[in-house]
Order: sequence, then C-alpha cells, then structure tokens
Amino acid sequence: MKTIFLMAFAIIAFQVSAQQGPRNFQNGNRGDRMGMLQDLTPEQASELRTKRMTLNLDLTEAQQKELQAINLEEAKYRKAKMTARQSMRQQGQCPSSDVMAARMNERLDRQIEYKKKVKRILTDEQYEKWETIRGQNQKQMLAQRGKSPRNR
Repeated sequence: MKTIFLMAFAIIAFQVSAQQGPRNFQNGNRGDRMGMLQDLTPEQASELRTKRMTLNLDLTEAQQKELQAINLEEAKYRKAKMTARQSMRQQGQCPSSDVMAARMNERLDRQIEYKKKVKRILTDEQYEKWETIRGQNQKQMLAQRGKSPRNR
C-alpha cells in the first residue's frame, strides 16, 4: 500500500513540476512579449515603429514626422481590426472563405498603399535598405513559425 501511495505521489509531483510556469519577459518568452506589444496604444506602437525606422535608416526630422503620421494611421487601423477579430472569436463566429479572401485583399491593398507612401518619403538608398530589412524580418518570422520561404 505504501508503495502505491509513493508511486502515485511521485507521479503527481512530477506532473506538477512538469507544468510550464509563467515566464517573465526577461527570460525571452516570445508569447509574453507579443502580448505586451498587442496592449500598446496606437500612439505607442507608431512611435516605436518610427524610432526603429529612424535607427535603421538614419531619417531626418521631416521624414520622422511624416512617417510618424503614416505609422499612427496604420497602427490605429491594425488595432481596430484586431479588436474586431477578437470580438468575433469571442462570439464563436468563424468567417467564411469569401470574407477571408476579402480581408486578405484589403490587407494587401493597404500594404501596397503603405509601401507607396514610404517610398515617397524615403530616399532611394533608404528605401532599398528598408526593403532589405523587411525581407530579412519576413524570413525570420517564417523561420520562427517553422515555415520555409519556399513553402508559402
């Protein structure tokens, strides 16, 4: 009887210790970081994006102001879409294939428009560097998701 009790206790203790506990931001848990980024206001998100672009592309003050306005507009749009998706998910609604296709087309149209606006603001050298960085980020994101760029 004691053996069975000890074995059951050992199994339960192992199961409890095997559960993944909360990780903090410093330990590199990507999920926590992504959750924190989703909680940013559109103003904070656009400011961070503009500062990142400034560091990478050496932007002038005028370029920073123009990109800040564009990034703020995009961040507000993204935040609105995210809350709409979350509310649909909470209601248990699943979009149809037509709705999904329309969303994808809308997203691609907005990306094209954003790219045109950025190209108008940046110099040719800055734009080339921005494109290179975007490509690298996209490859890195796909690698983290376990997909290769060829399988997209």
